[in-house]
Amino acid sequence: MRRRNFDEGWKRVLERYLWDFFDFYFPHISVFIDKNKPYSFLDKELAKLSFKSASKNRTVDKLVKLFLKNNEPFYALIHIEIQTYPEKAFAERMFIYHYRIFDKFRRPLASLAILADNSPSFRKSSYSLELCGKKFVNFEFEVVKLLDFKGKEEELKQSSNPFALVTLAMLKCYEKDYNSRYKWKRMLTLLLYEKGYSKEDIIFLYEFLEAVMVLPEPLEIQYRKEILEYEEEKDMPYVSTARKIWQEEARKEGREEGIKVGREEGIKVGREEGIKVGREEGRIKGIKEDILVVLKERFKKVPPESIKKRVREIEEEK
Repeated sequence: MRRRNFDEGWKRVLERYLWDFFDFYFPHISVFIDKNKPYSFLDKELAKLSFKSASKNRTVDKLVKLFLKNNEPFYALIHIEIQTYPEKAFAERMFIYHYRIFDKFRRPLASLAILADNSPSFRKSSYSLELCGKKFVNFEFEVVKLLDFKGKEEELKQSSNPFALVTLAMLKCYEKDYNSRYKWKRMLTLLLYEKGYSKEDIIFLYEFLEAVMVLPEPLEIQYRKEILEYEEEKDMPYVSTARKIWQEEARKEGREEGIKVGREEGIKVGREEGIKVGREEGRIKGIKEDILVVLKERFKKVPPESIKKRVREIEEEK
């Protein structure tokens, strides 16, 4: 099977449906946001504040600049983290991001996390630093655990918020029973049409399903066949269009990754070749200088410049 792509899937739905994200997961925060005013993602600024994690897993984090209804202050910041795997240092990382962001912008800041992993015991929501019996740091952040939606599948199916479908997809993408995963992927895809979403939304949300709900190839083929038959019946070729877009983006990403790897390998090979050539040139140069030393010892005087030049111009036979 191809690998799931949680980071790209979440990144794109966050960027497209930001207000729906707040409404669905954090309604108590959403009521304070002035959605009539523009917002922006400070991705470049956040990248400069990031640090290398010991884990090889990737995470999705976004920093949003937006306005509140009370207009005080003029703008506020919200840091959003999507965590798709248990991480021992997760709470510490949330704290580090919080103080780095605040230190740079000196603006009111909220830290929110979606725990989209499959571990019931992973529920970090605070970080503290204590010494000598005294608590010097007590940092808390808002958390939504997607596993808490288990048992609410019917309620989620009735919701028109796109993150209800996103949540269902995340709950079912971990199904070890591939037949069950297939049935849910098929059902969620058909829901895209039944909800009355626009063509653009259907394509966009389909791409999220493709990113996270991976199936073995035989079931993937069966799924595609049934969806295409449904589209022909309804005369709505949205998923087939989306699949072409998704495949082209995947090919482009693969090409770019291949170019990057090729460059890195080329640099490595070039460096090794350079070292090899350098050593060989050094060896030949050493031999030539040895010849000049022998000539000096043999004739008890320094060889004239003409002889030195001829010796140094000697080429090694290939």
